[in-house]
Amino acid sequence: RFHADRMTKGAPAVIEQKGAGVFDAAAGPFTIEARADRIDLLANGTAFLIDYKSGKIPTAKELQTFNIQLPLTASIVAKGGFEELGMRKVAAFWYVKSLGRKEDGKSDATGAEGEEAALLSAQVLDGLMQWIAAFDNQATPYLSQPRPQFTDVFGDYDHLARRREWSVGSEE
Repeated sequence: RFHADRMTKGAPAVIEQKGAGVFDAAAGPFTIEARADRIDLLANGTAFLIDYKSGKIPTAKELQTFNIQLPLTASIVAKGGFEELGMRKVAAFWYVKSLGRKEDGKSDATGAEGEEAALLSAQVLDGLMQWIAAFDNQATPYLSQPRPQFTDVFGDYDHLARRREWSVGSEE
């Protein structure tokens, strides 16, 4: 149903393409790149972004905090970062669960449209620019595992943080 409805409002203009946008950050220009699963060009000239997920799709809250891929991609689209589109206003962005043949066919999607999409995209971009400014500051520490809920036995950057060495303690 989702795709049948989508096709009545526009057609795919970008499929599995890379785009990039250059944004003004505290220490100078910062480039953000994205690979879009699909961007439809609607009849009114706006863009509709779709990201397919084979697993769990993000909740509305996760869309604002951890799963910021589509709001950032929307910012890239608005800056003209996809050659095929040029500068476009973004009408909506949605994460859509890809359903297999064995599933019940229920639509599973989350996203934002209209002013909500524009506001969320602006907030996410602003939040990223704040992070970039913070990490451009030499006094900001780079933690190897900054989010306790995702801490594992050995993280990707733990060797740089010398985590194993520091966690041994002094038992001598």
